[in-house]
Formats: sequence, C-alpha cells, structure tokens
Amino acid sequence: MGPWAALGAGALAVALGLGLHAAQPQPARQLQNALADRLLALAPHQGSPDAVAVVAIDRAALADQGAWPWPRDRLAALVHRIADAGPAALALDIVLDGATAHDAALAEALARLPAVLAVVGTPEPGPALPTPPLAALGAVALPDSASFAGAAPDGPRLGVARLGLASLSAGEDGAVRRVPLLAAVADAPVAGLALAAAQAAVDETILVRAEPSSLALGSATLRLGPDAALRLVPPATPPPVWGASAAWPEGALARRIVFLGATAPEAAAPRLVPGQGALPSVVIHARAAQQMLAGRNPVRPPWLGLAEYGAGLALGLLAAALALLRPLAGLLGAALLGAATLGGTLALLRADLLADAVVPLAAILAGWAGAALPRFAAIAAERARLRRRFARRLPPSVVARLAAEPRLSRLAPEARVITAMFTDLENFSSLVERAPPRTVLTLLDRYTDGLCGLAERHGATVDKLLGDGVLLLFNAPLDQPGHAAQALACAQAIAAFAEGFQALPEARAEGWGRTRIGLNTGRALVGEVGGRHLSWSAWGDAVNVAARLQAANRTLGTTLLAGPETAAAAPGLRPVGLLHLRGRAEPVPAFTWWDPAVPATDREAWATALAAAQRHDPRAAELLRALAAAWPMDGLARLHAARAAAGQTDGALEA
Repeated sequence: MGPWAALGAGALAVALGLGLHAAQPQPARQLQNALADRLLALAPHQGSPDAVAVVAIDRAALADQGAWPWPRDRLAALVHRIADAGPAALALDIVLDGATAHDAALAEALARLPAVLAVVGTPEPGPALPTPPLAALGAVALPDSASFAGAAPDGPRLGVARLGLASLSAGEDGAVRRVPLLAAVADAPVAGLALAAAQAAVDETILVRAEPSSLALGSATLRLGPDAALRLVPPATPPPVWGASAAWPEGALARRIVFLGATAPEAAAPRLVPGQGALPSVVIHARAAQQMLAGRNPVRPPWLGLAEYGAGLALGLLAAALALLRPLAGLLGAALLGAATLGGTLALLRADLLADAVVPLAAILAGWAGAALPRFAAIAAERARLRRRFARRLPPSVVARLAAEPRLSRLAPEARVITAMFTDLENFSSLVERAPPRTVLTLLDRYTDGLCGLAERHGATVDKLLGDGVLLLFNAPLDQPGHAAQALACAQAIAAFAEGFQALPEARAEGWGRTRIGLNTGRALVGEVGGRHLSWSAWGDAVNVAARLQAANRTLGTTLLAGPETAAAAPGLRPVGLLHLRGRAEPVPAFTWWDPAVPATDREAWATALAAAQRHDPRAAELLRALAAAWPMDGLARLHAARAAAGQTDGALEA
C-alpha cells in the first residue's frame, strides 16, 4: 500500500472513530469518567484540612449511646458539645422528619451557632423552602442542574433558616462523582449542603456570574458548569473525622465547618467515590466543602467538546502519518502522542477543565491502526511471498533478512565478489542405470538434504540443485564478510559428510561415488532475470571457473580444487599447479587440501618443486621425481613426475 493510500485509510479510520464516539454517548461517557477518575487522582486538590471537620456517629457512638436513630434530646446534647468547641458552622447530614417532643431542646442547641439542616429532593411537591442568600450577575443559565418538585422533611424547621440539599446522585456505574452546589426545588433555588454550610460559616451572599459562569463565596471562586455541581477531586489531605463519643483534642473543631452525620454502616450505607473509596455521605459533603473552599471544580464548558474533536482529528492524522515510518518508530511516535495527550489532559484538569482524553486517544489509535494495519498486511504478504520464493534456495537466516527488507522484494542484478561452490557425485550416471530408481531417489534425497543442511549452517545460498550436484553461493544475495573462508569451512564439512554417507551400508551396496568440490572466488553478476519468469542466480567467469575446477577433480583424483582467490583466504592449502581449463586461454592456479600426515618439510619441498617447474627450471623434473618416489600413494606427485619424465616441466596440467 502506497503512502497516500495509507494516509487515506488512516483519515477514514479517524473519521469513523470520532463518529462512533459521537453516536454512542453512553459508552463514551463511561470511558470518559473512568479515565478522568484516574487522572484526577494524579491532581488532588490542596484544600486545607483545618477548614473542615466531621463528627461521626460511628459504631463506637452507637455502642455507647444506643442504636440509630437517636432521639432529638440526645442529638441536642451532641450539638451543645459541638457548639462548646467553637466551630464556624454546623451542617447536619441528618434528615429530621416530623415533630417530636424534644424538638425544643434541639432547637435551643442549634440556635447557639450557625447551623444548616439537610433536606432531600422528592418527586412530590412540598412546602416552599427558605430562599438562600443568593445574587446573580447576568442571565445565569444552568440547564442541567438538579431539579425536584419538592423536598423533605416537611415538618418544623427547628428555628433554622438555612437548608442544604443533601441528595447525592450516582452515575451509571453507581459511583458518586458530583455533589450539587445549586439545585431547584419547586422552581426555587436551593444550595447544596456543602455550599450552604460554607455560606453559614462566612455569612456572605453567594454570588453567581453568567460570564464566565462561576460562583463566588467569600474568597473562594469556583468555575460553574451547566449542571451547577461540584466534580469531586480527591483531597491531598482529607479533613479529620472525630467520633461522636470520643474525646476530641483541644481546638479540634474550633473555627471549622463541622459536618455531623452517621458513619456506622448500619446507620448510613457508604457510597463509592472514584479515587477516594467507599465513603459515608457526611464525609462526602465535608470533602466537597473542603474542595469548594480550595476553589477547585473541574467543569466542561460548551466549547470544550468541539476542541476535543478538533484535537482528535489533528492528532489522528498525525498518528496516521507516523504509521508510514518503520513499524517500531511509528508505534513509538503514536505512543508518545498518547502520552502527550494524557499529560495535556492532566494539565487541563489541574486548570479545572474537565477534558475528555478518550476522544484524542481514540483518534490516535484509529489513525495509527487505520494507516499501519493495511501496510503491515501488505508487508506481511510481501514477506510471505519472499519466503516462498527463496525458502528452498536460501538459508533461513538470509530469507529472514530479505523478508525484513521489503525494498529487496526484487533482487536486481548487481556485480559483486562472490565465492561459488559446485559439487558433483562421481559415477552417478552409471549408478542410475544399474540401481532401482526408488533406491536411487531415496539415497539422493537423504544426501541432498544433508548437504544443503550443512550449506545453510555455513551461511551458503543454495542456488541450484543439479541432479546429483549443487551450486552454492557465498556473499550473495546479501553481504557475508569472510565468505571465502566460510566456503572452505563448508567444503570441509561437506567432504566429511559425503565420506560418511558413502560408507553407509545402503550407499556402499549401490556403489555410491565420492563427492567432488570446486571452489572459486571472483566477480560475478548476481540477481533476478527472466522478465515474467524470474529466476535468481549468478553468472560470470567466477562461477564458470568453479564448475571447471569441480570437473578437474576427476582428472587429478582430488576431492577439492579451489581457485587462487579462495585459497588466499586460508593459507596452508596445497598448490596443485597451473590448470588448463576448458574455455580459458590462460592457466589457473589451483589448490587442494594437504594430507595431514605430510610433514612441513615435505610441503615446502613440494612448493619449491612446483615453483621451479613454473619457471621452466631444469631441476624441477628431478625434484618432482624425488617427491613421487617419497609419496608413492600421492596421485598429484605421480602425475607431475610423469609429465617431467616426458619433458613437460612447466607445471601446467591439462584438466
């Protein structure tokens, strides 16, 4: 797939991803909430824990003073104790429904300090509630704020004029993420319990501004979203919680906003607050007041959604462009985009903008995947095609390297220095004529598999199977440093394998011949030719000389013959002399292995004798005859001695 087509696929994936996000608001909202919960936990508010405190009717208090609910005279005694501690205000997260005989005692206690009573919204109409001290600047619109037909309790108000809405609404997953700041009951405004408690403490008017939408109380100013709610943020240090029956430290409640309510599970079921755990409602309201006083309220202004989609589109297209790089680089680039998106979202949350990281992250993923996956599929198909083309001719390591380089999908012809190796089986034609075909094929398959396996382990490319022979190439199609030495090592391994195979009972029974090897290093043309019928191979004089050297083994009785460039890679080979090869005007120096039993002095004498013969030195004949006499089993020595006896002392052999 071309780059423009990949970019187009990425852009289409981004558009589909953003459209799917917009068309599925509920799953999108769930993802947004889940991610925002985790990011907000990394940006806790720094509200002072000294501004708020909780007096908890906990299990110890219930064990000490009886089961819940308590009679109002018992509550009155607790309120007197709180008032004695000098708080700035008291908010009761306790619904006091209906009149009782002890209301006067409780009213007397509540009159000692600024107090707020809790009400809960109901779907049924109820009596009008006192209007909170609220002023608005401009036409304030809060279209998504909580609204109720009425509120409970509807009984006596115990002489308390301040009421706070204590209703907590949970999300689709049952978690409480928002606490109402302002709500409407019977179309009249009412403050949330946390805001009402803070107002009672400072005794100032709540000021709501239209532009920008915000709420101010005393020195605290909060952003205000369309829902007029406080998006809860985990506190760096939560306010303290003191048991109702415990001995409070001196000054524990002084000048603080105190929230009184039940925390015992049997009296108040805890509510899940993301990032803060399961909390009783009184603790939730207390933490909300602490956060409000710190001036933190992440909101989503109307323009933020459009900005997120715009950022998602831009980042998605950038991710699609990154996918055109190498896979690892593209993936790393997309990951960095995602990390930058999360970092930017966290920065916006610290600035109280409730940004949705899901939109840009989904766009990045869609853009990268939309552009990368088709390209990966195309590359995988091309690599599979390469593997099919070369798996039977190249060693697995070479095939893997070719597959990793799609630009090599066609190996264009090139001139390069290679080492070519030809092998051949002696007397194979006569073996085919006399042995059963099934036996010949079975033996040949085993022999070829073993030989090619050795070639692959030595990094050779299996160019052609020539019936009973094989053409192997080194340093082609990819670079292979030290290829001549590797070829010689491979030749030794093949010779040892062939000797062992020839000794097998089933091979010996059919008269299996020995293996002859020709090696030569030089420049050749390597690559694919053939138009629609491509064939990969090597051509040139270097390959031809290797073939002729292999054939010359038959005349000389040797197993290996190597050209001079190959022999130079492994000093210590035995010089054979100059060979007149078919098709070449000039003789070629050839080399073979020494018999390990030949001592170094004799090897030096052999080199001296051949050098003398090539100089047409008359003493060469005598030297060669002496060596032939010393090595009666050595075919090369006998051959050179016979030529010397016939007056041919130039050291050049006909092959």
